[in-house]
Amino acid sequence: MDLNLLRRRSLFSSKSSRSSSRSSGFDAMRFTKSLASFLMALPILIMLTMIFRHNPSDSLTGFAYAIPFFTNVTTPPLLEVDVSQSTKDKLLGGHLATGFDEHSCLSRHESILYRKISPYQPSPHLLSKLRKYEDLQKRCGPNTQSYNKTVEQLKSGGSVGSTDCKYVVWKSWFLPLDFPITNKFNSFGPKSLESYGNMLKNNLIKASMEPVPPYLYLHLAHDYDDQDKLFFCDDDQALLKKVPWLIVRTDNYFVPSLFLMPSFEHELSMLFPDKETIFHHLGRYLFHPSNHVWGLITRYYKAYLAKADEKVGIQVRIFDEGPGPYQYVKNQISACTLGEKLLP
Repeated sequence: MDLNLLRRRSLFSSKSSRSSSRSSGFDAMRFTKSLASFLMALPILIMLTMIFRHNPSDSLTGFAYAIPFFTNVTTPPLLEVDVSQSTKDKLLGGHLATGFDEHSCLSRHESILYRKISPYQPSPHLLSKLRKYEDLQKRCGPNTQSYNKTVEQLKSGGSVGSTDCKYVVWKSWFLPLDFPITNKFNSFGPKSLESYGNMLKNNLIKASMEPVPPYLYLHLAHDYDDQDKLFFCDDDQALLKKVPWLIVRTDNYFVPSLFLMPSFEHELSMLFPDKETIFHHLGRYLFHPSNHVWGLITRYYKAYLAKADEKVGIQVRIFDEGPGPYQYVKNQISACTLGEKLLP
């Protein structure tokens, strides 16, 4: 389904509908809560989380099978370490907040020793929203009163009213073992009865319904259908913003689609005046390996990359759910890099 058609659907709605949508909560603070949560789970972030987890055998992730292929994964190009740079731009242009315990996550402040200085500066609006999002995490994060309340509502399985905090959970995240409904995660897919698209098809849900379900499953993977794609319409967001828990499965980088939504477009433009830098800024803010993993990265760098004249980064995506043709893929990579003269 063409997303431009979805945009026209929203644009052709009545003025009163737009006014209602705006007044129903699509203001800057609402946007911060929803968009920041969505962006926290970009596909590559999920991949890194799966790779670098101490215990990759968690049955809830569905990604344990992918670990062996990435055992020799390298980081993006790094520079020779210069300790004299350790006090320069440790906050990465303002992406990071002050007051953080540096020893608890060394990579947050040591990565500047290895990487090139970024030519892109984050917008003041983005930095302001990041600080507000961090405050939101303190109020709504695990073991807070709001979090415990919504978990209890999720356990009850009944419809719920308004809640202080809303949550977006990617299907492949590592979750507490006692988290409700994880036993359903493996069954979530394009044909799931709980999916938003299928509930729309079966007339089981509509924007005006009260109270709302305790959770909804959003299928936004490569095989989603036209009903699933209604997620990208303002009219449908009016309902989704009320649901306390949204369970998401996606292998798409769908941030560009948010620019087609009138309710998000202006705010996104203020956050990211240069659209091409979105992933760059979010990556700098999000990707901070644990101390254990950072030790592996730095040791690998010093052993194999520090003295290299040229470094080439390759992203590999495999969708097979079985063991995978890894040797075949490795052969493809070798043939491509040699054929294109990327390697000597």
